Amino acid sequence: MEEAWKSRRRRGRLLEEEVNRDGHWVRVFTSRGEPWPIIEQWASESGYRMVAMKSHRRLYVKGSESPFYQTYVDIKRSQEGSGLTISSWIRVGLLPRVFSLFTLGMHMNPEPTGFHGVRARRAACRDLNVLLERFRQNPILGSGGFHPADWDLSVHVLAVAMAVPTLFFLVPVAAKIEIRAGLSNPLLEMMGRQLGAIASYALILLVAQWAIAPRIPRPLFRWIGALFCFGAFSLMCVFHFTWTATETIETKFAYHCLHHFNEDRCRNLVHDLLVKDRELVSSRLRLLQKELALGPVQAK
Repeated sequence: MEEAWKSRRRRGRLLEEEVNRDGHWVRVFTSRGEPWPIIEQWASESGYRMVAMKSHRRLYVKGSESPFYQTYVDIKRSQEGSGLTISSWIRVGLLPRVFSLFTLGMHMNPEPTGFHGVRARRAACRDLNVLLERFRQNPILGSGGFHPADWDLSVHVLAVAMAVPTLFFLVPVAAKIEIRAGLSNPLLEMMGRQLGAIASYALILLVAQWAIAPRIPRPLFRWIGALFCFGAFSLMCVFHFTWTATETIETKFAYHCLHHFNEDRCRNLVHDLLVKDRELVSSRLRLLQKELALGPVQAK
């Protein structure tokens, strides 16, 4: 009766994860048949290698020695042959501990929530969930669903890198804003319109990198794709900065030289222009002066 109740409870909804005496995540369940072929195949597919073995126990570690995070999986089979105990923990290297001001301990569990080391912890959860699924066990509680830490690292780096050309665009444009009645609103609307276009480009490129990166097996190609997206975004920022600078000149010219004539500001505005832009503005002023001198009928 007791065994039947335990099996029924395991097949039901998992309420919380367990930890062993060492504070490591642990899952205990019953396995039918020989478990080691399944475990060895999982280890080979997930990048784990066996570093220790006893008669009924094996220890696996993912990848080679790392100064950041390294996941360990300890699997023990009961002497009766039907019970399996899987425990796992993540060894924290010196660099993450220094960056976190030693708020991180030397070990942490593969928990799917939190902040410190969340990428490593969720990656360990995904590996363990694959193993648990092959034994028809519930996945780690809370490890499903959407989480930004599940994205490829190139997506995060690309998002941070995109802030640099955006600032190079925003700061010079914001410095040209003048707080004047009838002038501030057109300049702000123009800046908002261009920033909206840049944000749309950034979102499209990030979504493209996010969708393509998991399908590329080699990390080098993922980083090349991120570099290409960053270059395309930088070119778009340069284009919009040039376009915005031209619109800013035209808006200020119309305000200071036409609608609200201010001789000093109009002269300074024309003087600060580039040679090509200055010739364009000067030709417009001469044409306007000629039309005003001739009158509306003769100008036609």
